[in-house]
Amino acid sequence: MFLKISNYFFRMASNEGEEALLAWVQSFSEISVKRLVDLSTCVELAHICTKVDSSFFNPEWKNNLSHTSLDNKDLCKLNAIKVCERVLEYYKECLKRRMNLK
Repeated sequence: MFLKISNYFFRMASNEGEEALLAWVQSFSEISVKRLVDLSTCVELAHICTKVDSSFFNPEWKNNLSHTSLDNKDLCKLNAIKVCERVLEYYKECLKRRMNLK
């Protein structure tokens, strides 16, 4: 399941909608991302999640992510899994929605 979620995330980021996703991320003034690959550590995405709902995506959750370089693919993948799992929980618990990852 974890691999499926992270693969979905990276597949989504590398297919259509790249420019829209990058523009949305760049709309957060405190995020300095120039390319989608800069999101690979998922730390910036976690920061955006805290802006969406700071009580659900709380600082304790965000601080559990590993601050790493883009070269450390294992930690980037682990962070992606954590972010994806939490977003799925948010959809289910707070929005009462289910995401279909097919």
